[in-house]
Amino acid sequence: MGFSTADGQVPPGPLTATQAVAGAAPERLLGPQQLAAIGARVRRLRLEAGWTQEEIGHPFSKAYVSQIETGRVPPSLALLSVIAFRLGTSIEELAPEVGSGHGPEDVAQLWEAAERLGRHGELASELEMLEQASRLAAVVGGPELQGQALLRHADALRRAGRIEAALTATTSAFEVYGRAGSSRLLGRCYVSAAMTYRDRGDLERSGACLEQALRHVPRRDTAYGRALIDLGRLLLRLGRLEDAGARAEQAARLCRECGDAREEALAYLLLVEVRLEQQRPSDAERALDLARNVVERMADGTLADTLPALEVLVSFACGRSDASELEKSLQAADAAGDDAACVLLARALTGSYLGGHDAQAALAIAETGLAHARRAKDWMYMAELASRLALALALADRPDEAAAALVRAREAYTAMRRPAAIEDMLREIAARLQEVPPALKALLQPPSPL
Repeated sequence: MGFSTADGQVPPGPLTATQAVAGAAPERLLGPQQLAAIGARVRRLRLEAGWTQEEIGHPFSKAYVSQIETGRVPPSLALLSVIAFRLGTSIEELAPEVGSGHGPEDVAQLWEAAERLGRHGELASELEMLEQASRLAAVVGGPELQGQALLRHADALRRAGRIEAALTATTSAFEVYGRAGSSRLLGRCYVSAAMTYRDRGDLERSGACLEQALRHVPRRDTAYGRALIDLGRLLLRLGRLEDAGARAEQAARLCRECGDAREEALAYLLLVEVRLEQQRPSDAERALDLARNVVERMADGTLADTLPALEVLVSFACGRSDASELEKSLQAADAAGDDAACVLLARALTGSYLGGHDAQAALAIAETGLAHARRAKDWMYMAELASRLALALALADRPDEAAAALVRAREAYTAMRRPAAIEDMLREIAARLQEVPPALKALLQPPSPL
C-alpha cells in the first residue's frame, strides 16, 4: 500500500482532506484499521508534544488533520512529512502501515507542498520536505527526476543561507545529470551553481558558471534567456558595462523570438540599468520605453510595479526631476519591500548628496540602501554603499563609525576577490577628504595581495 496523492495543482487556500486525496487510485488507499492506527498514533504523539491540530499541520487545514486522527481519510505523503518533521520523527516511524509502492507522483506532491510551505515562510519544513523528495526520487525516479529534486533542494538551501550544503546538492545533481548524458540538464546545474556562488559573493565564478550554462542550454529554451539576463546583471555589477549591455540586448532579441514576454521585459529593464550606469540617459529612456511596451501587454502586474523606480531614475538622469523625487520613490519602494529598486535609488541619491557635500542627507540614505543590498545579497552594491556610508560618516566628522563602515566595505570586496575595486574605493574616499582622520589613515592604504 502507498500514500494517497494530491491533485496536480496547489490549492489557493489551506489543503483540505478532499483536495489531499483527489485523484488517488482506490488500490493506493489504506484500509480502515490501518487508517485508525495511523490516526491514533498521530494524535497521541501530537498531544505528548503539545501541538494543536492547526499548528502541527500548517499549511494543511485543521479539518484535514482532525479527519486523519479519527481515521476518516488517508494522510498524504506531504502532510505526513510535515507532521513527522515537527514531531522530530520519521515517516516510517509515524506511519509504518503505509509500506512501499511510492511513485514519481509522490515526489511531485512533496514538491507542491514544499512550495506552499515556502510561501508561508516555513523554510525549515520546506527544506525537510524537499530532502524527503530527494530521497524518494533516488528510489522511484530516473536521472531527470533525481536531478530536479536535488536542484530544488539546493535552491531552498541557498535561500536559507546554507551555501556549502547547496553546493553539495548541486554537485550531486551534476553527477546524476552527467550519467543521464543530457547537455540541457547540465545547463540547469550550471545555473543553480551560478546562483549559489553569487550568493556567496564569488561573482567571477558565478559568471563562469553562467557562461557554461549558455553552452549547454538550447538557444530556444527559456532557461537560455534567463541565463543571459543573469549573466548580464553580474557583468553590470563587475563594471563590465559593454559586455552587460550586449548580453541584455541579446536576451531581449532571443526572448522576443521565443515569445517570452516576461523575460524580454526583464532584459530591457536590465538594459535600462546598464545605460544609466554608462551615463547614457537618452539610451536608457529608449530601453525603458521598450520595457514599458512589453509590460503593458502582459497580464502579470509584478513587473509593472518595478517600472516606477526606473522611470524616476531615468527622469533624474535626464535632468527632469530632482533628488526629492528620488526620495519619494525610495520611500515607496521601501514600503513595498522592493530591495532591488531601493538599492538603485539609494545609489543615485547617495551619489547626488555626496556630490553636493550633504553628508547628513547621504547618511540615512546609504544605511537604507545598505540594508536592502544585504537582504538582496547584492554583494557589489553592498560594498559600494558601505564605502559611501564610510565617506559620509567621515565627512560628518564621525571617524570611528566611518572606520567600521570602511572595514565592512573592504571585507565585502575581499570576499568577491576584487582587490582593484578596494583600491579604487580607497582612492575615492581619500580624495574626497580634505584631511584624513587618524582613525581612517591605516585603512586608506592599498590592500595586501590576496
